[in-house]
Amino acid sequence: MLKIFHPDLKRCDEYNLNGSICCDCGCAAFHIKLFADFDNKNIPHARRYKNGWSLVIQAVCKDCGQKWTVFDDSKHGYNGYVCHQAISVPDSELKNFVCSDCKDSVFKISISIETEDKEQFLEEVVAYEEDKFSEDDYVDAFNGIGIDIECLHCGKKEPGWIAYETA
Repeated sequence: MLKIFHPDLKRCDEYNLNGSICCDCGCAAFHIKLFADFDNKNIPHARRYKNGWSLVIQAVCKDCGQKWTVFDDSKHGYNGYVCHQAISVPDSELKNFVCSDCKDSVFKISISIETEDKEQFLEEVVAYEEDKFSEDDYVDAFNGIGIDIECLHCGKKEPGWIAYETA
């Protein structure tokens, strides 16, 4: 889990983590870089890369410039963490994202994660690969991620900007 992810404990339970991201420097405003295709509503989804598919979302702190990988399909979620199904994409392939209304590029980012059932993870993964995974890994093998963004220039909110199943 990102060390910049700050859960809103009132909106979390054993299967859902909800919160926002804030950089180590204290800033909660980010430029977004990503590797994705877009539908006609400007919603990103996985994009073909070489011989596979990937989706990468990176947040770059507006104040200090620190880069944070918010989601990388090749590393995060069940398919990335356990199955290694997606293709890694170099940072040079990431493109800047801008607000579709005002064309500004600074956003607040909120994240929701649907976690894997711990008992199911133990039965289906840890029992067969004890040398690779432990009981604590179930959180990294999450089933889905949702990302909401809000443009900090014009205030446009895009709930469900990312709604991605990872299992």
